Amino acid sequence: GNGYPDEHDDGALSDDAEEALRTAFDERQLDGVRDGYRVVREDGPRTLFTFTADGRVRQAVIARDGEAFGEKGWYVESWARCDYAELPEEVAEAAGVQVWSDATGRVSTRRITSYAGAEHCAWEHMTFLKVGKAEYVREPDASLADFFAGPYASSVALAPDARDTGFRRGSDHLWLSADGAWAYVGSGERVERWPRVVERLGCI
Repeated sequence: GNGYPDEHDDGALSDDAEEALRTAFDERQLDGVRDGYRVVREDGPRTLFTFTADGRVRQAVIARDGEAFGEKGWYVESWARCDYAELPEEVAEAAGVQVWSDATGRVSTRRITSYAGAEHCAWEHMTFLKVGKAEYVREPDASLADFFAGPYASSVALAPDARDTGFRRGSDHLWLSADGAWAYVGSGERVERWPRVVERLGCI
């Protein structure tokens, strides 16, 4: 989460705590669950909102009535949320976060996650998969070939030395090559082969 403990220095001020919550989402000062909060505490100039699912608090936001830039109003002072794997599935999807599962259920995005490439890079057709510290890419641009361990393949036989990670998303299962250079994604005899990123990849 983020916090502004002393003064508000980012975004517009609002007329009340509920509006401050909506404004913070509109201005992308926070992410996660957008709706379904309830006020659980009001303490002077601060209001605490929480979102609960399955009997547990999954996200909390504190709005504060204060002064900034010579004006007085409400703003989000601090917030925190659980991992996207612990939030409702539609929340992760709306954020563009693809959550994977294993035999025990949904897996933390700190262990594995995937997402579409950045729109401002014109990489929306590429899918990035992060498994621990490794990153793999589906359908990378040919112009970026030097950044990967090798070429992407849409249909290959699963390598004999591939290790089943136990991770799955929908009907797709994930295997990794013994040397970590390849991710194999699919469900049948033929799978996709995603190359690992070997040079730092980014765009302006």
